[in-house]
Amino acid sequence: MTMTQTSPPRPLARRLLIIAVAVVAVALVLLGVAAGMFSGGYGGPSQFVGRQSCIDCHQKAYEEWQGSDHDWAMRLPTADNVYGDFNDATFTAFGITSRFTQRDGKYYVTTDGPDGKMHEYVVAYTFGYYPLQQYLIDMGKGRLQCLSIAWDSRPKDQGGQRWYHLYAHEKHIDHNDELHWTRPSQNWNTMCAACHSTDLRKGYDLATDTYHTTWSEMNVSCEACHGPGSNHVAWANQSSLSKWFNGEDPTMGLMVDLKMPADRMKLEMIDDQGNWKMSIDDPTNHVLVDTCSPCHSRREQIDEDPHQGMDFLQNYIPQLIEERLYFPDGQILDEVYVYASFHQSLMYRKGVRCTDCHHPHTMKVYAKDNSLCIRCHQPNRYDTPAHHFHKQDDEGASCIKCHMPTRTYMGVDVRLDHSIRVPRPDLSVKLGVPNSCNQCHDDKDAQWAVDQVVEWYGPKRIHNPHYGQAIAAGMHHQPGAGAALIEVALDESLPDIARATAIGLLPEYASREAAEAIQAALKDSNSIVRLAGVRALSMFDPQMLLPLAMPMLDDPIRAVRIEAARMLTLVPRQQLTPEQLKKFEAQLADYKTAQRVNDDRPDAHLNLGGIAANQGDMDTALAEFKLAVKLNPVVPTPKWMLAQLYRQMGRDPEAEPLLRELIKTQPQFGDAYYSLGLLLAADNRLPEATQMLGEAAQRMSDHPRVWYNYGLALQKVDRFDEAERALVKSYSIDKTNLDTVNALSILYAQRKNWNQAEKFTRYLAQLAPGDQSVMQRLAMIQQQRAAEQ
Repeated sequence: MTMTQTSPPRPLARRLLIIAVAVVAVALVLLGVAAGMFSGGYGGPSQFVGRQSCIDCHQKAYEEWQGSDHDWAMRLPTADNVYGDFNDATFTAFGITSRFTQRDGKYYVTTDGPDGKMHEYVVAYTFGYYPLQQYLIDMGKGRLQCLSIAWDSRPKDQGGQRWYHLYAHEKHIDHNDELHWTRPSQNWNTMCAACHSTDLRKGYDLATDTYHTTWSEMNVSCEACHGPGSNHVAWANQSSLSKWFNGEDPTMGLMVDLKMPADRMKLEMIDDQGNWKMSIDDPTNHVLVDTCSPCHSRREQIDEDPHQGMDFLQNYIPQLIEERLYFPDGQILDEVYVYASFHQSLMYRKGVRCTDCHHPHTMKVYAKDNSLCIRCHQPNRYDTPAHHFHKQDDEGASCIKCHMPTRTYMGVDVRLDHSIRVPRPDLSVKLGVPNSCNQCHDDKDAQWAVDQVVEWYGPKRIHNPHYGQAIAAGMHHQPGAGAALIEVALDESLPDIARATAIGLLPEYASREAAEAIQAALKDSNSIVRLAGVRALSMFDPQMLLPLAMPMLDDPIRAVRIEAARMLTLVPRQQLTPEQLKKFEAQLADYKTAQRVNDDRPDAHLNLGGIAANQGDMDTALAEFKLAVKLNPVVPTPKWMLAQLYRQMGRDPEAEPLLRELIKTQPQFGDAYYSLGLLLAADNRLPEATQMLGEAAQRMSDHPRVWYNYGLALQKVDRFDEAERALVKSYSIDKTNLDTVNALSILYAQRKNWNQAEKFTRYLAQLAPGDQSVMQRLAMIQQQRAAEQ
C-alpha cells in the first residue's frame, strides 16, 4: 500500500484559515450580544444593589442626599446620630417617670412595659431627627416598637431641646391603652418601616406571631425612589460595541423614568405690556407623584413587593376625604400626609410635580419665600398688594401663608396643606372648617374674614359652589345631599379624589339618579373613581350586582379588580357561568393575597372573615374574627364585629357577654351600647334595651338610625314624650329617611296630634310616591281631623 504525504499549507491558505477562525469567533461574540439584546441585555429582573453602586456616576446627587430627611429616616444609635439627652435625664407623663441613660456606648430607656411595670430597654435605632427624633426599642420576636416619648430637636428658644410625650393631649394612657408605646398602633414593622427603609420586607409569620423584617438599606436611599438598580448598573457598564449593537435603551435599565419632559413648561406672552402666563404640558406628572405617594399618603398596602413606575392603585389603596381624617372641604385634619391633599389641588391637575417645588435629593423647597411661586405665577399680578391686600413684607403677603395653611402633628411638627387652595372663610361659616385668614387673625371670627374677602374680591367667590358643601351634606345627612353628591360625582372638572368621595357616600342616598352616577363611575377614566364606583355597588341588591361588578374583574388596575371580587361574594355562586366563576375565583384569590400582606393587622382578618360570611362559610368567618380580636384585644372594633357575627349566626348568648365586656372596658364606644340595645329588644327585655339605646344615642348623637331605634323603644315602654323627642332628633339629622318620617307619622296619629300627623304623612307621600298604604293613612288622618273639629 502506497502512502501519500500531505504537503504543508501554503502561506495564503494559512492566512485564509486564520481569517475564517476569527470570523467564527466574532460571529459567536455577536451572537452572544444578540442574545443579550433579546433578553434586554441585563440578564433578568433588576435587583437592589445599594447606593454604593450609584455614587461613582452620581456623586453630586449623593452629596445632595446626605443629611436629608431621607438620609436621617433611620440610623443606628451612635453619638453622632442621637439627639436626645441620655445623661440620666428624666421625664414624667401619665404618672410614669422615665429615665434616659447611656453606658458602654449604648443608650437606655427605663419606662413602663407591656405589663405596666418598669423595665430598662436598649435603644435599637433612631428614627428621624428634626423637628423631633424618636427611638425604636427591640421587644423580641423581631418586633420593634416606637417609644412615644420623643426628643424635641428644635432650638431651645423655640421650645425645643426637651423630652415630651407625643400624646400629651390625652387624659390618660397606661399599658392597656391602644396608644401605649408597646401596642400594635406603635409597632415599627407594620406602621412605619416601609417608609423609613429601602426594599423593606415585613416578613410577618402569623403562625408564630414573629417578624423577620429585612431591608436592603436602613434608610431611604436611591433605590427607594428609582427602583432596584442592577439593570441600570449593567446598562452603564455596557461597552460601546454592545450599546451600538443593542441600540440605546431609553430606559437606561431603570424601572421608572422620573425625568421631566424637556418642553413641559411653556411661557406665553398675553399682551404687549410684558404680561405672561406659564402652562405645563406634562401628562406623565402622575408617574413621579405616584413614586412619592406610597410614603406620603394614608393608604393600605396590597402588594408585598410593590414596584415603582406602576399606577399607585396597583400596589396601594388610598383613603379618601373621610371624616376624622379630613375636614369636609378636604383640608387636612388628622395626620394624612400629602397624597389626597395634592390630588385635590389645581396644581396637580395642571401637571405640576412634587419636584417643581422640592429638590428631589435634598427634599428642601427651592425657596421659602414667594420666589418659589413666581417662577410659574406672574409676579406683577400675584406678588402684589393688589392681589393679597397686605403690606408686601408682611406674613399676609406670603403665598404659602394664604394658600397652604398649616396643622401641627406629633406635638411639634408643623405641616403644610398641599391642596394649595383659595381661602374660603365662607365655608368656615357654613361648614365649621378652618381657613387661612383666621389662622393668622385668630382674634377675629370667620364672618369678619368673609366680609374682607367680599370687600377685596367682590361677592362672587363666596357664592362659588365647592365640593366640600356636598361632602359635608352627605356626611351629615342634610336635605338635598343626594343630589349634591351626584353633581360632584359627575363633574369631571373637579378633583378625582373629591368625586370618588362623593360616590362613596351615595349608597346612603339610594335613588335612580344615584344608581346611574355609580354606574357612570365604573366607566370613568380615573382608577380611584372606578374603585369608588365598585365599592358603591353595595347600594344595589345582590341580584343586580353580577352584570355590574363582573366586567370590573377585567379592569387594568388591581385595586379595582380585587374590590369587584369582594363585591361579588354577595352573589350566589350558582348564578355564575363556569367561565365567570373561574375569573371570579382568580380575582378573589388575589384579594385574599392582598389581605395577607397585612396579616398582622386585625382589619385584614375582618375583611377575610367578611367575605367568608358573605359566602356562607361561617366557620372561617368566625376563625378570622377571633384572630382579629387576638391580634389586638384592646381596640373595640374586632370584638364588636365578632359579636355582630354571633348575632348573625343566631348565637345571641355568645354575643351578649362580648358587648357587655366592651361597655366595661370601652365605655365611650357607642356601637357596643347600640348593638346590646338591639339584642335586648329582640329578646323583649325592653326596659334595659331602652336604657342601652339611650346610652348609645348620647355617644352617637349624629347617627339618625340610633335615635330612630331609641325612639321606637321609648314608644314601646309608653314613654311617648321622650319617644317624640328622639324621633324628632333623628329627623333633624336626616330629613329624607323613610323609616323616621313613617315613625313620626304613626306616633302623631297614635297621639291624635292630627296636624303633625298630616304634615309627616304628606311628606312621607312625597318620599314614597305611589305607595297606596301611605295615601290611605293620609285619608284616614284627614277624616279623623275633620271629625274632631
